[in-house]
Amino acid sequence: MVDLRTPAEIARDEKHHRICSAYLALSNKMPEASANRIFNHIAQMEGMTSVGVKNIIIAKGLYHSKKQ
Repeated sequence: MVDLRTPAEIARDEKHHRICSAYLALSNKMPEASANRIFNHIAQMEGMTSVGVKNIIIAKGLYHSKKQ
């Protein structure tokens, strides 16, 4: 199958995959930690803001805030 994504799209998808994998690993490893603390930790690792990490994780359906 031919991959028609641009290099930027491939890099973005890989980054999103790393973020989601890190969130799942950390939330399973430390269930007592708040989601916000996990978002901050991942954001520091990826050089992003915690809001950006949260938006990616919510978009992938891995986290639902209490307001939703």
